[in-house]
Formats: sequence, structure tokens, C-alpha cells
Amino acid sequence: MEESNNRNRQLFSGQPYLKLKVDEDMEMAVIYSLIMGIRNKDILPYSHVATFDFMVEQLVESLYE
Repeated sequence: MEESNNRNRQLFSGQPYLKLKVDEDMEMAVIYSLIMGIRNKDILPYSHVATFDFMVEQLVESLYE
């Protein structure tokens, strides 16, 4: 699990062109929550693709400058 967390941090936080607006732990928690929400796509009352796209658009602007 720790190795996976380190890889995720490098993938999202270790990019010089992505400047965080929030704490790094908050960033990781939000991204993880976004991805985990898609696992329940069968119970969503709206298209899971459209829902995911909307969430990504909103979150990227909130997480990164």
C-alpha cells in the first residue's frame, strides 16, 4: 500500500507543471475518492462517463493552478 501511495504521489504531485492550490494529502484524498466513486458506476442515476468528466473538470481547477 505504501509503495502504491508513493507512486501516486509521484504521478500527481511530482509534476513540475502542476502547482497545488491545496495540501498534498488533500490532493491525494480527492483524487482517490474520485477514482473510487467510479467503481460504483452501476448505481449512479446519470452516465458515469459524464459524471466523471464533470467531477474532473471541477476538481482540477480547485486542486491545481
